[in-house]
Amino acid sequence: MTSKAISDALRWEREHGRVYRRGRGLYGPAFMPRSTEYRIHQRVMALRARAAALRDPT
Repeated sequence: MTSKAISDALRWEREHGRVYRRGRGLYGPAFMPRSTEYRIHQRVMALRARAAALRDPT
């Protein structure tokens, strides 16, 4: 992932109130509705399961 892609992603998250800037190059989590956090967590778990299945196809 390029630094521009990371910068763009952080800018988008800041505009939507999910991340706040703590200083130069430092960001922290902001408020996120529980339903959004749940959906993100479910997507991460599904991606991990798919990656594990690809790594060990037995």
